[in-house]
Amino acid sequence: MATIRQNLERQAKKEVIPASLVEETMGRIKTTMAMEDLASVDFAVEAVTEHEPLKLEIFRKLDSIVQASAYLATNTSSIPITKMGVLGAGQMGNGIAHVFARFGYDVVLFDI
Repeated sequence: MATIRQNLERQAKKEVIPASLVEETMGRIKTTMAMEDLASVDFAVEAVTEHEPLKLEIFRKLDSIVQASAYLATNTSSIPITKMGVLGAGQMGNGIAHVFARFGYDVVLFDI
């Protein structure tokens, strides 16, 4: 959370975003240690280490926990996103996103 705040404050200082957006954004971010707390989210991103069994296990759990209208995403760089997509029977029909960062920009690609 500290890093997110620092990044937002840096952007506000550069006048890339309004200063009011720092607190507004921080107020919308919730942290948790329990995956069940994600049941009502609209968008979930799996971002664990590139260990395929772990990624697939987490993706399966997310698929069984999040609401039916939610989108699931992964930041995998070595596992085909189509492999992630065929795992679940729930949210996979809504869309799967591949989230990655290149050249300092966060990019989200949707397969809807």
